[in-house]
Amino acid sequence: MLAGAEKGAGLMASQRYDVRNLIVDRDGRRVAAEVEWEATTAIALGPLPAGHVFRAHLAMFFELEDDRVRRIVNYDCYQP
Repeated sequence: MLAGAEKGAGLMASQRYDVRNLIVDRDGRRVAAEVEWEATTAIALGPLPAGHVFRAHLAMFFELEDDRVRRIVNYDCYQP
């Protein structure tokens, strides 16, 4: 994840995450998050000009262990 974040660091001028909903199980070890993501490109990417805005709806599922994230499963749905 960190290598991917570093590789893409200069591609986006800005991005934001809007957490719309969280569900936590009784023992607090599993969390489901409904998130809206938006990012604006800093440079042209193929046919997309600099300043293009990406938008996606995300479903993220976290498993926690010893106060750390053990596993993340993520499903993305990008807007056209």
